[in-house]
Amino acid sequence: IERLYVYMNLVMDVSPLKDLVSLKDLRLDFNPLKNISALDGLYNLESLNIEQTNVKDFGSIMNLEKLKVLIK
Repeated sequence: IERLYVYMNLVMDVSPLKDLVSLKDLRLDFNPLKNISALDGLYNLESLNIEQTNVKDFGSIMNLEKLKVLIK
């Protein structure tokens, strides 16, 4: 899976996504999400949308070198 859109789905936990290492585009916007630390191993991620979430700490994704688009 390279693209996954789960916006507006009441997602609160992203840990089930941690093994989807081929993801390039991930939309999690408009979810009551607070923690995205489980995404720290998604090294192919190029675009991440976490708009309208409760995420405050972005440190876990700062090591994602391919991440070019971050919408928060």
